[in-house]
Amino acid sequence: MGIIIAIILALSVGASAGAQNSLPGDFLYPVKINVNEKVEGLVAIGDEADARLAIDLAIRRLEEAETLATNGKLNADTRVKVESGFENETEKAEKKIERLKAKNDINAASEVSSEFESSLSAHKKILLEIKNSSNKAEVEVESLLGKIEIKVKSASDGRIELESKIETFSGADTKSAAEGKLKSAENKITEVKKFIEGEKVSLGAEALAAADSRIKVAENTVVEGRAKLEAQKYGEAFIDFQRAHRIAREAKLLAEAKSDLNIEVKINGDFDDEDDDAVKNEIRSKIETDTGELDIRVENGNIRLSGKLNRANPCIEWSVGKTLSAGTLTFDITKKSTADICVQVLGKPQEINITDKVEKNTNVIVKLEGKIVFSGKVN
Repeated sequence: MGIIIAIILALSVGASAGAQNSLPGDFLYPVKINVNEKVEGLVAIGDEADARLAIDLAIRRLEEAETLATNGKLNADTRVKVESGFENETEKAEKKIERLKAKNDINAASEVSSEFESSLSAHKKILLEIKNSSNKAEVEVESLLGKIEIKVKSASDGRIELESKIETFSGADTKSAAEGKLKSAENKITEVKKFIEGEKVSLGAEALAAADSRIKVAENTVVEGRAKLEAQKYGEAFIDFQRAHRIAREAKLLAEAKSDLNIEVKINGDFDDEDDDAVKNEIRSKIETDTGELDIRVENGNIRLSGKLNRANPCIEWSVGKTLSAGTLTFDITKKSTADICVQVLGKPQEINITDKVEKNTNVIVKLEGKIVFSGKVN
């Protein structure tokens, strides 16, 4: 009996190991999905770990699709299996992120959302390049791209919402979180630079130049974040370090696609390319006024006006009106007296935080007490 059990265990272990690199349509693929990945779930403890595992598995499905497509094996049957697994895992990840938000673990929710977004964005580009560079499984890849696009937008919107909260954070906890994110970003940049150095030959000159350019953008973003950290703008610093991590992460994923699949994604290394979702429409401008500092940001179809305005006395309340007319979005900031019901503390600034959707080519104007303090255009 003991010998039989040993044989069964040996066969099971062998099948499990052999299944690890299997693809949809392979004999051992059910073992990979129903055994190996279930075991991975047993060691993921907590909502953040569960979210990260779900993201890893969702991205694994996309990697399977890329391998199948480049080998001419992505057909209707295998595509359905990939899509089903991808959607199941992304839904799990989204639910876990919502749980993190419900527990007010905003930093963790933001980090997971940011990493999810960068991974989805990179694999969207890879699959799009596969679709455009050959006639292999064009219809199947197009179907999958539609699913990914929805999830990229959802992850991006979620991250932007979370970062709008983080940007206003201060205090020791936020400082510690920013410092931790700085270390994480620097470690990721170092990791990617080592990877690129080791893959110089397989990457080729063009891909190598693009990857190096991305890393330089990430490093410059870290420098900007350090300045904010020193200025005690801890929430803003956290966001910059997170963006640097996102850029470096995506750089490695795209470099890996060239190294492993010989798929070279054509990108603009300076990040001016409007098709680059990692930084698309990420425009920021500081508005200095006599009554305080405002920040206007346009990113991925969203515009946000935030900051703090001082009160000359405790009975002043700032109000922000919005109008959209003839392609121009106007934020009109005015103040009014609330003397009859005034309970504010003298000298305490009022936080401004307004978010809205915005389309390309929209003119944006910010008025403060009738005076234009900002004018620009969404590219």
